[in-house]
Amino acid sequence: MITREAKCGITAKPGNYRDSTMQSAKDAARQVINHLPDQATWDDIMYELYVKQKIEAGIKAADEGRSVSHQEAKERLLGNAS
Repeated sequence: MITREAKCGITAKPGNYRDSTMQSAKDAARQVINHLPDQATWDDIMYELYVKQKIEAGIKAADEGRSVSHQEAKERLLGNAS
């Protein structure tokens, strides 16, 4: 079985998305699509765009201080039994 990452050449790696913060959404989408192989499917394209949007939203949240530490996340998920 070929994984999505191997098949599509997933681009969701650190640094690949941060440089597009000043681009329009249309330009950013073009950039994502242009990095995909020619045999990419509609699902591959939609997945890559979804990942890009989520990464950018996470970076924005972190920049705005809307994040928690690793320890706090563990405590929220596991309770205080860490």
